[in-house]
Amino acid sequence: MFIFIDENTQNWLSHFQVSTFKNAFVLVLKAGEHNKNLKQVDLIWNFLNQKLANRNDEVYIIGGGVICDLAAFAISTFKRGIPFHLVPTTLLAMVDASIGGKTGLNFKNLKNNIGTFNHPKTIFCDHQFLSTLSQKEIISGMAEVFKHAIIGDPKLWEHLANQHIDSLDYEYLIPRSSNLKMKVVKADPKEEGERKKLNFGHTVGHAIESALLLSKKPTLHGFAVAFGMIAESFLSYKLNLCS
Repeated sequence: MFIFIDENTQNWLSHFQVSTFKNAFVLVLKAGEHNKNLKQVDLIWNFLNQKLANRNDEVYIIGGGVICDLAAFAISTFKRGIPFHLVPTTLLAMVDASIGGKTGLNFKNLKNNIGTFNHPKTIFCDHQFLSTLSQKEIISGMAEVFKHAIIGDPKLWEHLANQHIDSLDYEYLIPRSSNLKMKVVKADPKEEGERKKLNFGHTVGHAIESALLLSKKPTLHGFAVAFGMIAESFLSYKLNLCS
């Protein structure tokens, strides 16, 4: 068994160290968008190779969206794929990044320029992790919740109007938001039609993130997506594509 864990989360590893995990091989990975690169993928590949990993092994990935995307990509390409489980530790990862089977890394300063489709066997969400996040991280995650509400859930949108950042109802928001994404993904697994609406805010958002990667000043994904949704909505309005 292998555990790949976010450096910001490693102190919580004891929370998961039940008897099943005692003999697991653990690799701590650097967090942050600027570390979502081939160097860390190579680190994972070498670790798996040294420990003689095979397709019968179980892998647990514990961390935010960057670690979920990066480690899942490395695992999906090692020996043509090893089964893995995701334990998302940020709000954004819980409602979006861990769902849908997309893996990826940044290449040549382009956001998610390399990636695969590879679904986890299971996704475990523990709300206790959210108490460790900064308000900026929570706001970043809420951008994806708002996106899901806008593209397909009017009731969620109405619920959000009565929410405050300091007292969010995670018991309602996380299942509601993630279920919408799972429904869309199930209907269009490879993003050939219906699933493209999940990219709302991401065309402009990824361009922003790519530009900031080039300047070595990365921003949180949700902030870029939030700006992207505003910019794309404004452009659509100017082109008479929306009211």
